[in-house]
Amino acid sequence: MDMQAQKVISALKAGRTALSWSQDELAKRSGIALITIARMEAGRVSPRLSTVGRLKQTLEEEGVRIIDDSPQGGFTLLVEGRALIQHPHSRPSRAEGDRTAVSKRK
Repeated sequence: MDMQAQKVISALKAGRTALSWSQDELAKRSGIALITIARMEAGRVSPRLSTVGRLKQTLEEEGVRIIDDSPQGGFTLLVEGRALIQHPHSRPSRAEGDRTAVSKRK
């Protein structure tokens, strides 16, 4: 698997984790098979572009946006306040509209 595919998978997994979702939860919400997500995160398969698009869309609908190549060679997660409010059991409370940015560089 190439470095770009690994970065994309890492970003998707970070987005899922930011929402405190299991692989099963992401599968149910996105319509992507659980086995596909599990194999992808384990590095056994490279994701199809359509799969990446569907997963990113699902995360964005919940308030988590992935910005590719920021910083260069990495990615940034923008987590909107509504995502934090919807999942208060695992995060400190924040005012709606707040954003939290998390960057990762490979």
